[in-house]
Amino acid sequence: IAPTTAITGSAQIVLHPENTTVIPDGDTVLLSCVATGDLPLSISWSREGSVLMNDSQRITTTEREIEEGGTTFIRSILRICSTEANDAGVYSCIAENEADNDTATFELNVAPPEGAAQIVLHPVDSTVIPDGDTVLLTCVAYGDLPLSISWSREGSTLMNDSQRI
Repeated sequence: IAPTTAITGSAQIVLHPENTTVIPDGDTVLLSCVATGDLPLSISWSREGSVLMNDSQRITTTEREIEEGGTTFIRSILRICSTEANDAGVYSCIAENEADNDTATFELNVAPPEGAAQIVLHPVDSTVIPDGDTVLLTCVAYGDLPLSISWSREGSTLMNDSQRI
């Protein structure tokens, strides 16, 4: 571990997970964050802005001190067992001491189980079409059969019961 330049004493994250991490549904993920700075130094984790606590056997954090080349590092590991789709989101590792704090943010994606329906091509978020023109929206999905695609507009399902739609 080689620290980068920092203000003396300030908390600084020197190693954190990749920006986007993809983990298969049901697997265990270990996310590691390493920080340096004046002691006492601590690392906490949050998801979508909410602090994660060691409140279950499924999601836990551990922290330990590492000495290397006269520098003290704190390494924290966030462990999520039996990942689920709702574990996906933006996670943050926050290093903090009396001098300062530093945050590294990254995204965790949970891949659907084998054979689950998955959209691979979808319309862009926003499309502007002149009044009276025709628009063709395409959606491509794959997964185990039977598989179906439905369309909705403003929360209401669109029915293919007219020549217009």
